[in-house]
Amino acid sequence: MSALLNVPGLRRPGPGPRSARHLRPVPSAVPRLARVPFLLVLAAVLGLGMVGLLVLNTTVQTNAVEVRALEQQLTTLSYTEAELKTRLDQAESPADLATKASDLGMRPNPYPAFIDLETGEVLGDPRPVEGKEMTSLVTKSDAQVAREQAAAEQRAAEERAAEQREREREAERRRAEQEQRAEQEKQDKKEQDEKEQDKKEQKEQEEQGD
Repeated sequence: MSALLNVPGLRRPGPGPRSARHLRPVPSAVPRLARVPFLLVLAAVLGLGMVGLLVLNTTVQTNAVEVRALEQQLTTLSYTEAELKTRLDQAESPADLATKASDLGMRPNPYPAFIDLETGEVLGDPRPVEGKEMTSLVTKSDAQVAREQAAAEQRAAEERAAEQREREREAERRRAEQEQRAEQEKQDKKEQDEKEQDKKEQKEQEEQGD
């Protein structure tokens, strides 16, 4: 190697312009995504988002409808509860209790009596009640008034029917009397005609005898 360097006429390579250049590593090419798959992925993401939004909207609307139905049911139940409370208060009122007692046939007793449980003695003057003693305290219900009115109408109808039957019997009796009188008159007329016929025949016989 040293012999080659000492050969006459052979120039030793020195630093030239190429030796001054520095070698640098070339950066690797950045891979680019293909445009079509990227658009497909983007469309899929958007589609899934829209489907999710639609499902969420449908769920919210369904829940809103259920909530509205439950609120309406709650309102109806509140009204029903208020009505039942009103009926209960009315049923517990003294006037309603008096009406129900009157409807059952109970009447106020102006002759109260008590029993002494220790001695068994009856205190007071017990008497049977006819229901006409304290009519001002008798409270009749609508049903009782309706029953009494129906009973009164039925009695009136029975009385009218009885009067109609009595009139029919009277008319039948008069018709029978008229027929009997007509038959009697017919019989009397027949007897009268027979008597006149007998007299006429007798007279004719007398004339023939003369």
